Amino acid sequence: MHALEHPEHEVSIALVGKYVDLTESYKSLSEALIHAGIHTRCKIRIHYIDSENIEQHGTDCLANMDAILVPGGFGKRG
Repeated sequence: MHALEHPEHEVSIALVGKYVDLTESYKSLSEALIHAGIHTRCKIRIHYIDSENIEQHGTDCLANMDAILVPGGFGKRG
């Protein structure tokens, strides 16, 4: 509990997907990242970024991220 309440570091992670308006769609991934952060004493800041936004406007929105996670997809848009 101490590691959760008193992190030593902060990490910004871009979660890029097509369902970012429904963040519950990525619940298992966000929980896994948060638990990994506890283990490594890091505060995880997840930034949900619509993949279509990147397609239309480029990758500038990813510039300040420490990591990028692109969940697997399927179909033409996946």
